[in-house]
Amino acid sequence: MFVLTVEGMSCANCVKHVTRAVHAQDPKARVEVKLLDRLVHIETTASLEKIKRAIENEGYRVTEGQERP
Repeated sequence: MFVLTVEGMSCANCVKHVTRAVHAQDPKARVEVKLLDRLVHIETTASLEKIKRAIENEGYRVTEGQERP
């Protein structure tokens, strides 16, 4: 599981964009966005770098990413 801090998310539409970006890398990924905390929890088989790049390509800034067991 990855926990990312994502800057620039402000609404439900942002949640859709981030979720869609992750699913483009891994359609079976589980994504939970905590909008007020700017956190995205992701269970995926894709690499952290691929996920970060996909989210950044949507126009958001990933300021921190951690892998958690």
